[in-house]
Amino acid sequence: MCGFFGSVGIELDQLNVSEALISLSRRGPDQQKVFRDPNGNIILGHTRLAIIDLTMDGSQPMHSTDDRYVIVFNGEIYNYLDIKKEIGNDYQWKSNSDTEVILAAYAKWGIKCLDKLRGMFSFGIWDKKNHELFAARDRFGVKPLYYAFNPDRRFFCFASRPRVIENLYNNIGFEMNYEVLNCYYSHGYIPAPMTINKHIHKLEPGCCLFLTNNELRTERYWELNEIGTNYSLINQSEESLLEELDTRLAEAVKLRMVSDVEVGLFLSGGIDSSLLAYYMTQNSTATINSYTVGFNEKELDESQYASDIAKYLGLNHHTQILRPDDLLELMPAYIREFDEPFYDYAAFPLMAVARMASRELKVCLSGDGGDELFGGYTYYTNAQKIHRLFGLPKFIRKSLTMPFTSLSRNFRLLHHTISQDSIFSGFGFMRSVIKNDTTVLDDAIMHQGIRMNGLFEKFAGKLDNIDEIEKLLRIDIKYILAEDYLQKVDVSTMAFSIEAREPLLDHKLAEWAAALPSNWKIRNGENKYLLRKLAYSKIPQHLLDRPKMGFRVPISKWLRGELKPWASDLFGKLEDKNDFGLNKKEILKLWQRHLSGEDHHTILWTILVLLQYFENRTGNKILN
Repeated sequence: MCGFFGSVGIELDQLNVSEALISLSRRGPDQQKVFRDPNGNIILGHTRLAIIDLTMDGSQPMHSTDDRYVIVFNGEIYNYLDIKKEIGNDYQWKSNSDTEVILAAYAKWGIKCLDKLRGMFSFGIWDKKNHELFAARDRFGVKPLYYAFNPDRRFFCFASRPRVIENLYNNIGFEMNYEVLNCYYSHGYIPAPMTINKHIHKLEPGCCLFLTNNELRTERYWELNEIGTNYSLINQSEESLLEELDTRLAEAVKLRMVSDVEVGLFLSGGIDSSLLAYYMTQNSTATINSYTVGFNEKELDESQYASDIAKYLGLNHHTQILRPDDLLELMPAYIREFDEPFYDYAAFPLMAVARMASRELKVCLSGDGGDELFGGYTYYTNAQKIHRLFGLPKFIRKSLTMPFTSLSRNFRLLHHTISQDSIFSGFGFMRSVIKNDTTVLDDAIMHQGIRMNGLFEKFAGKLDNIDEIEKLLRIDIKYILAEDYLQKVDVSTMAFSIEAREPLLDHKLAEWAAALPSNWKIRNGENKYLLRKLAYSKIPQHLLDRPKMGFRVPISKWLRGELKPWASDLFGKLEDKNDFGLNKKEILKLWQRHLSGEDHHTILWTILVLLQYFENRTGNKILN
């Protein structure tokens, strides 16, 4: 796991390399190195977190044996030894690193090398002979890759984070991308390939790019949605499916324990992380270290569940009990590290557990992806309950719940969900952070630019041979997993120089799971059915059966307490006429209602993060 940057076509004396390296130092504290080619105005920089081949032979930027190619790489290739064996003597090896395997694979197979790679990755390879750049991002987007391209000025930059591009080349400039503001306000993040800066883009998961003679071409090399539902599996025996899932998940975990340093585990005590813990114990003679943060407040705490699992499996378990307010000390790191507007405050406890683990090791497994692939979220079970209603005319749907909207907030949310045009836009409403608080937005921003519901609808319409509920899982994988959840994990862990690995996102396991009919994922209101049954066969059921909690953070309380001065200051500085499409009068009304006891923290927090982002851009930082 590392950080990198590169540029093509920019005069080297115009680049601020030291600032770029500093901004990546937490992603790679073990070594910094830069390659410069003045003949082509090429620069590649790398900061290393040494995981595989800890010697200097594994350092980057790395050159191929024939010196034709040079690579910067972030991530891990778990099957690198198998690929190395396949290439054999066709390449003269000089290291024991997975980085060199990518170089050799690209030299041998070109773009087809991506089909061989089993892991998480983003990288760039410069071909000195053909003056061509090749870059790629892994299938699910576990690792980020940002880039900027100006063909008129003949320059191209890429990096692990957007701030690195801005730090590297000051002339990149900033221009507000108004097209994505609606997406941000509705869902709290900006989907790929867009960013808040019109000049900077994200390479989408499962895609690669070529830069040749000042021409940029992107290409998709992997698409999960080419896999339809295999309806013949509806009547497959549960025993045979569990056996195959067992084999595939065991292999995925075993591969992700390949490392020259110790591998630990983020353990919540839920289905996903508990299964990972089980398989880790089956693949290690050493005791596994696991990590959990807990809270004194019972309604927020899940540490006892994790402790019970750890005790049963014989893990060396570490728990840090925090007061929720203790997480506030991570606020500056949150604002600093998430260098594009990002709503998901579940990053706070994730940062806390990464900080704890970083005192002892560099690598931890994490259970991300299980909910999206196996139907874990309550959104899916809720959608299953109501999706047939969308076969009725909208006016009938609305009339069914209108009489009950005054009874509770849940009835109002249900009413607005089934008042949408389809189950997919209804799902978008369920997934949104703004919900009914749309008065805080100007009318213009409500109807301009890209809308998440529109993306959901359009995407679902392209999915063939996939049942309706499975389409919702695919929507999450396409639009929410990479740029919300996986970005949260990458940035939160890298802030403390921890590499997080996700076995449940092994692409071979995912391809198998994608073909499963939804009755094996959600059955009789029970989510994650098949994965749950597998867990019960490994770990006593009573240790696993408990409400799904996730990382919960008392943002609502913070905004009325310790964060009130910060929030009031930002809201007060907002101009009546502003560039953010915000209605200041309505925001202040909502703010006062929140301070009076109503709960509107989701949209208020979303707005505050955006305002703080622009405060930081101007240098007038409120949080130091």
